[in-house]
Formats: sequence, structure tokens, C-alpha cells
Amino acid sequence: MKKKKYNIHPDFKLCPKLPFSPFVLRAASFPQKILLFATPILSGVKHERSVIKGSDNSKLCIDIYEPEKSCANMPCLLYLHGGGFGYRAAPHHKKLACIYAKEAGCKVIFPDYHLLPRHPYPDAKNDALLCLKWINDNAENLDIDANRIAIGGDSAGAALACYAANQWQDCCYVKPCLQMLIYPVTNSEMNTASMAEFTDTPMWNSKNNKVMWIYI
Repeated sequence: MKKKKYNIHPDFKLCPKLPFSPFVLRAASFPQKILLFATPILSGVKHERSVIKGSDNSKLCIDIYEPEKSCANMPCLLYLHGGGFGYRAAPHHKKLACIYAKEAGCKVIFPDYHLLPRHPYPDAKNDALLCLKWINDNAENLDIDANRIAIGGDSAGAALACYAANQWQDCCYVKPCLQMLIYPVTNSEMNTASMAEFTDTPMWNSKNNKVMWIYI
């Protein structure tokens, strides 16, 4: 059978085909952590870190990005990174968090939520809800307007954002004002045309997607 040729954007020509397995996820965790730490914060953005209790009472690290010229009572975006529920945030996610903070003039709450395979569902979902509750409970100290809290994410992170937005009454007092869902993971049946077509693409494909749903 002739191998399919995909029209890949130049930015992704050199991207590897990431396998998805417990071994690979564990092996990739530390290098990803180093890469993320080494990624510089964009000019005009400041950063701080907080630690709260996660879904299993272990520590949950939260990075906070905001414009250098911030003001009181700012809007806030809880941003949940993608990665198939198993890969850590990539340098691209850190850059996005900085861009959102700088361009939208908001505080971006960027949690290092718990991942597969050590933490299966619903740990990541519970972390998202805990972060939303933490933002609400600490809105005054964080100089955040509790009436302008948005939830967003990409891929798996967008699925977690959906969960948090749908269950906000379980964890906070004020309804989120906005959802920002970037190619959200929403179909475990994988019966769409794209799942049938893109079986061998770089970075992510339907083969990885199938394995991801098994481990969730």
C-alpha cells in the first residue's frame, strides 16, 4: 500500500512522531521539564509560582503570568495545556501563556496538573477544578476580578477546560465568563473523518489518540 503524503506546514516538518506509551511518557517527563524551564519568559511579562494541594493531596505547582504593567482587579485565564493527558507542557504552551497575558492584559494561571500514566482519570479533571476553586478563593489576594475568570486550553487541556466549565458550581461561587477551547478532545468514539484520515502524521495522530483513550 502506498504511504500517504500529508501537506505538513514547514514549522512541523522536523517534528517527530511521538509514540504514546507509559514507558515513553515516563522517559519524556524530565527532559520536557528541563525544556520548559529553559524557555524564556517573553519581554513585558512577569512570572511567579504558587503551590497548592492537588487531587491526591500531593503538591500542584501553578505558574502565574501577567503583564509587567499589571493593575488591580484584572481578568484571569485558567489555561490548561495539551499533551494527551500524559505529556508535560511544551515550550510552545509557555509562550502561549505569556502571549495571552501580554496581549489580553490578564493574569494567566497555568497549572502543572497531574498526568498519565501515574495519574489516570479523574485526577487531571480534579486538578482543574481545584485550580478554579483556588482562583475564586484567592481572587482578592491575586488582584483578580472574580466576575472575569475564563477557562481555556488546547487538545486534552481543552477537554479539562470543558469539565471545569461544566462543573464550576462544585468548586466556586462565580460562573466563568468565557471558554476558550482550542481543538478540544471531545470524541472518544473516534468516528470522525479526520480520525480515519490522519493515521501517520507527526506529533499526534489517530493511532496515538486511540492509545490515549485506553489509558484514560
